[in-house]
Amino acid sequence: MIRLRIVENVHPAKAFPLTELISKIIDDEASRMQEAHKELETQFCHVFARLPGRPEILNGRTSDLMKYVRLLCGAVPARIVIIGPEDIGKTSLAKALLYNEEVVDVFGDLRVFVSVEGVIDMEGAIAQLAKQLGVQHPTDPLSASISFFMSLPRVLLVIDNLETLWFSKDDSAQAGTAQLFRCLKDITSLTIIVTCRSGTTPDGIIWSNESSAELRSISLGAAYDTFVKLSRPPEITAEEVSLKGLLQAVDCVPLAVTLLARLAKLPGKSPEHTKMMAKTSDRGREFNVNVEVSIQVSLDFLAYTGVCAEAEQLLFVCALLPDGLRPEVFEQMSDFFKNITGAKDLLLTFALVSLGRDGEPLMLSPVRHFVLSQSSVKTTAPQRVSENFTSRAEYGNLSSYLLHLIDREEPSEELFDALTAASNYLYWTNPLTALLDAFRPRLEGHSRWLARCLEAIGRICLQRCEFSLCAPSLLQAVALFEGLAIVDSQIWCKCMLGQSLRYLGRFEDALQELLAAQALMSEIEGSLRKGVVHRDLVLIYFSLNEYEAAVNHYVTATAEFLRTGQRLNAAQCSDDLESIALQQDRLPAAEFDLQFALSEFEALGH
Repeated sequence: MIRLRIVENVHPAKAFPLTELISKIIDDEASRMQEAHKELETQFCHVFARLPGRPEILNGRTSDLMKYVRLLCGAVPARIVIIGPEDIGKTSLAKALLYNEEVVDVFGDLRVFVSVEGVIDMEGAIAQLAKQLGVQHPTDPLSASISFFMSLPRVLLVIDNLETLWFSKDDSAQAGTAQLFRCLKDITSLTIIVTCRSGTTPDGIIWSNESSAELRSISLGAAYDTFVKLSRPPEITAEEVSLKGLLQAVDCVPLAVTLLARLAKLPGKSPEHTKMMAKTSDRGREFNVNVEVSIQVSLDFLAYTGVCAEAEQLLFVCALLPDGLRPEVFEQMSDFFKNITGAKDLLLTFALVSLGRDGEPLMLSPVRHFVLSQSSVKTTAPQRVSENFTSRAEYGNLSSYLLHLIDREEPSEELFDALTAASNYLYWTNPLTALLDAFRPRLEGHSRWLARCLEAIGRICLQRCEFSLCAPSLLQAVALFEGLAIVDSQIWCKCMLGQSLRYLGRFEDALQELLAAQALMSEIEGSLRKGVVHRDLVLIYFSLNEYEAAVNHYVTATAEFLRTGQRLNAAQCSDDLESIALQQDRLPAAEFDLQFALSEFEALGH
C-alpha cells in the first residue's frame, strides 16, 4: 500500500542515509542556538511564528465556516473544538478560519498556529507552544507563555492534531492536556481553536460548540464541485467510470476526493489508469478509512509511471518528519538524490504532500500515518547524535524519527546515543525522558542496555529535580551494573543516588550510598569521580552537623580535583572550606583557604 510497493518496486529498497542529514541539522542548529543564548536575559520576545498556508479549496464547508466565524468574532472569547475522523478536513477548516476576513479584522496579526503532531508528551507540547510564540524561559515555559497571552489585548490560538497527546500511550499526557486547557481557559484575552481526531471532545474546558463539534463529510454536490475544480478539466468521462459513484465510494471524504481529482488531472490517460480508477468503487469497502482507497490508487499509478523510486523514498522521509522538511535541509538532502526536486514535484502532483508557508514539503497526518504503518523500507539508525544537539526547531522531527527506529531497530550503541542526546536536547530547559521510557520495553534480556537506559533516566530526573522518580531508576541501574561487574558505572549511579536521597532528606541512606561508592573507588586507579564523591560526602556530613568530617572530606576533595586537573572544582572547595572555617572561628585557616581559592579563580579567568 503506501507503500507495500515500496519494497516491490525498489530493487532492493535503499536505506536513506539520515545519519548524515541529522549531523548536518545538528551543526546548523547548534550555531543558531548559540546566538539564541544571548537573548536569554529577556524572558521572552514578542515574535509570532508565520502562519501555515491557506487551504487550496474548501467546498461544502460554508455553513461550518460561518458558524465558527460568528463564535470567534463574538464579544466572549470562544473555545472551539473541531473533532471527527481523520481526513475529514479539520485542519483545512481551522486554517480557513485563520484567514477569514472577519477573523483577521478582529485579531489582526495576533493569530498563532501550533501543530502538536510531532510531539510525544506535554513538555514537548509546551515547548512547541513557546517556540511558536517566541517565548524563551529556562525553567517554566508554560508560565511564560501564559504571561505572554495575558499581556495581549486579544489573540487567537489554534492547536492542531491534539489526538497525538490525547490518545498517547503515556497516561500522563491526557491528564497534562486537560491541565493545560484549565490554565488556558482562564485567560480572558485568549480565543482557542482545537482540532482532534476523535469522536468525543477533550476534557478540561467548556467548549463553545460542544453540541456541534463533530465535522462530517461534505455533500455529494460539494464533492463533485471539488473534484471538477481540482481536475480542470476531469480526465475521466461518464463512459469510463461514474464520477459520482467514485465519490460515493469514498463517502465524499475531502482528502480522498482531492487525491482522486489530482489523478484525474494527470495527462497521458491509459487503460491501466482507467482500470485503477474504476476499481475504486469495488475496493472502497475493504478499508476502514476511505482515504486509504485514494492513497492506494495514487500509489498504484505512481508505480505505473516507472519513476517512483526516489519519490517513494522522499515520501517516506517526509512521513518521518511531521514538522516538515525545511528548505535548507531539503537542499542538503540533494546529495542523496539524483533529482530531489523532481521527486518533490511528483508528490505534489499526486497531492501526497503539500507546501508549507516557507515552501517546505508537509504531509497531512492521515497520509503520514498510513505511510508509516504500511511501509517496510529499512532505515539506518544514526551512527551518532552529538551531545550538543540543541535543535528546538527539529526536535519534533527527530523524536518522530527516533520513535520509529525504537519500534523497528534492535538496540545498539548508535540508537542509544541518539536517544540520550535528543532527550537532553536543550540544556537550559527541562530534558525529556519520553524517548528513553519508550526504549525500555525493548531492552528486556539486554541487561547492559537496560542499565544504561535506567542510568540516563535517573540522571535526567536528577537534573529536573524529580528526586522521587530519580531514586528508583538509579537503584535498578545499580543492581544491574553490579551483576555486570561494571564498577565505574556503579560509582556514578551511587553518586547520583546519594544526591537524590540527600535532597529527599534521607541523609543516612544518602551517606550509605556515597560511602559504598567511596569503597568501590579503591578498585579503580585514578578515578576522576573520587573528588566528586568526597565533595558530596561533605554536604551529607554538613547536614548532619558533623563539621570535622565535612572539613576532612573537603580537603580530600580539593586534593583529588587538583590531582586530576579539575582546578575550578578545587577552587570551589577551598572557597567553601573558608566558609566552614569562619563558622568555627578558625580565622588563619579561613584566610589560607580564601587566598588559595582567589588565586585559582583568577588563574582560570573567573
